[in-house]
This record gives sequence, structure tokens and C-alpha cells, in this order.
Amino acid sequence: MMGAIRNSKADIIGHPFGMSLKRFKAKPKWHFYKKIISQCKKYKKIFEINYHYHKNCRQLLKECIAQGTMFSLGSNAHNKHELGKIFSI
Repeated sequence: MMGAIRNSKADIIGHPFGMSLKRFKAKPKWHFYKKIISQCKKYKKIFEINYHYHKNCRQLLKECIAQGTMFSLGSNAHNKHELGKIFSI
């Protein structure tokens, strides 16, 4: 992810740790999320919060706001019925 964040051709970091969470049931420590969010801020990248992968989506949203990091709310839609399916605040 750090390589993608530093890459000038990348604009958004899509569902960070998503595949690790979903496929391998790995739960990254919070400090890794904070580091990715801070690096997104530093390199002007968008951090995607995806309800399908991120069960800590509210915490991620609060951290992005606290750090002033741009973010996108993703629904992980694969059909029209899933469009806009994100958490409510």
C-alpha cells in the first residue's frame, strides 16, 4: 500500500487491508490504519472506507476527519441493488 500511496499515478487507496480482512481473517492493528491514513494525507490520496470490508468503518471515518485525509465511502457494489449500501452515522 505504501508503494501505491507514493505512486503519482494512483489517486485512491481502495479498501485498504480489505482482502487480508476478508480472505485471511487477518485483523491489522489500529496503528497500521492510522499510518496509511496519515500517508494518504501526506501524498494527497483518497482513503476508501468500504462497508463490506471495514467493520471499523466509523472509527476509520473519524480518523480520516481528525487527520484531514480525503476519503471515499464505498459500498462494494457489484449490482444496482448494492449501490449506496454504506453504513449510517
